[in-house]
Amino acid sequence: MGLLPDHRLRDIDAMASERNWDGLLLAYQAGFDATGSHAVAAARCAYHLALSAPAKLAASVLNYPPAQSTVPLAEVATQEHSWSDLAPFLSGPALFDVAHERVVRGDDLRRVASLANTESDLPLALCPWEPTYAPARYSALNASFPTPTAPSYSPVARLPRPGEAIGDPHVVDAFNDLVSPWTTRNRGRLDVVTSEGDHLNAIACLGGSRARLAEVSFADAMGWMVWAGASGGARGRRRGNAAGRFYAWCCVAALAGVSEDWPIDPAELGEIGQGLHWYLWDVDDASADWKLRLAVYDDVEELGLAISAIDRL
Repeated sequence: MGLLPDHRLRDIDAMASERNWDGLLLAYQAGFDATGSHAVAAARCAYHLALSAPAKLAASVLNYPPAQSTVPLAEVATQEHSWSDLAPFLSGPALFDVAHERVVRGDDLRRVASLANTESDLPLALCPWEPTYAPARYSALNASFPTPTAPSYSPVARLPRPGEAIGDPHVVDAFNDLVSPWTTRNRGRLDVVTSEGDHLNAIACLGGSRARLAEVSFADAMGWMVWAGASGGARGRRRGNAAGRFYAWCCVAALAGVSEDWPIDPAELGEIGQGLHWYLWDVDDASADWKLRLAVYDDVEELGLAISAIDRL
């Protein structure tokens, strides 16, 4: 990827500050099919247009996003634009990307005519068992992606003996998909194990002898999985909360053993998820910049699951 000279970056940001949307659109169009620094400039223009331009211009870059974009422009655009603002100007995949990003921000689009006759993997409204997902926060010059509220962990305690590991490729594949942007580079790592026993036996299977835990609700666990699935980690491209929600649902479906019944009945998935015991756990690992350590206990089947996903700068 070509680097964008500082003076070019300042020019683009100045056009955005001055709300010179025509100038930004021309610069975006000029670099759309380019490579190197011109492509990077087009992506910067597209970001400003998606974030702050009038809805028609914002939609134009969502319909034809530049390849060099490092953030999901549908997520950017839905921060400041409503569904009704953008929808008349959207086409193709952008229509559904925006719809699902608006859903994770709380919109109920189940009765929208333009979406009514289409197949959607996930419902077009949040389910009663889902949390309020932590939104990304975009501004002209930066962005932040807050984690859900951290739980209160127990003191560090010794783990029991590891349980007998049980291979479940559907679960492993689902969690690999959840954090794939973290693990595509050499500093990210994911470990997943399902074992006989409970969640502590599963955590012990990952090789540690001590851990601290916090029992959380299913909704809170969903919040953390969506945060992880949305994130690009240290070097991957951010996928956005709508994608994070999709991958989190896939993980729960895999845990429930209903992946092959996709699309899943939302009420059924919620009932299954709420019937499991969910935990966040941790060890003394200050070097992990992105971290999701999750454990689940199925007290009916007497099975535990533990995952440790980390990524580092």
